[in-house]
Amino acid sequence: MPETSAHNPLWCPKPLPDAAVRLVCFPHAGGGPSTFRAWSAALAPTIEVSVVTLAGRANRAREPFAPSMDDAVAALLDALESPGDNRVLALFGHSLGAIVAYETAHELTARGNREVAHLFVSGSRSPNDLDEDRFRPPDDNETLIAEVERRYGAIPAAVRSEPELLARFLPVLRADLKLLAEYTWSAREPSHIPVTAFAGTHDKAGPPQAASHWQTTTRGGFAELQLPGDHFFVHSALPRVAGQIRRTLGVG
Repeated sequence: MPETSAHNPLWCPKPLPDAAVRLVCFPHAGGGPSTFRAWSAALAPTIEVSVVTLAGRANRAREPFAPSMDDAVAALLDALESPGDNRVLALFGHSLGAIVAYETAHELTARGNREVAHLFVSGSRSPNDLDEDRFRPPDDNETLIAEVERRYGAIPAAVRSEPELLARFLPVLRADLKLLAEYTWSAREPSHIPVTAFAGTHDKAGPPQAASHWQTTTRGGFAELQLPGDHFFVHSALPRVAGQIRRTLGVG
């Protein structure tokens, strides 16, 4: 496995310096760099995949959790601007990651050092449509687990069955859900960055009927694709998701 240096917020499982596109993926709440492990093979050789690691997990485990969305995004910007890397840059975010990716794209554009060619989102309402589904994580672990399973689907059995793993996972999950609960969208003009929104037909957290609202965040072009599955449909439907990404970025 390729090494990720301490504090580096990006992990690239399979470096592809000759790839035409760099796709940076943002995991769901509680997710880490391994969330998108299979995506490198699915998108190679024309797209190199990097995965965002938020503070408080993996190689950034000794860092305190980001207290706000602004702080979470600010820690990513320098690494994403990558001086000397002239490849096309696209972002993909799932669930919480969709909101982090959206805000990251906005900040990169505002700084003017790196252009984002496309924003892919899945499993999430748009940032200006979150109030209907705001969830503040409870302090009690059993209540948290039950509510997360009701809203998003089961916590992996491998985590549930190992007390040590669960003890490490729950603080990360709670911090991520708090990040989303306390996020406030700042009203702004639609971006010029094109957006593609994926939705699972049986996703409760990012219902398919809400995906079209992402269109209000962009004037650069919008596409929507519904696929069979629940909240984590992007992994079960990876071949179709990867195919759509390649076609959209013109490397199909």
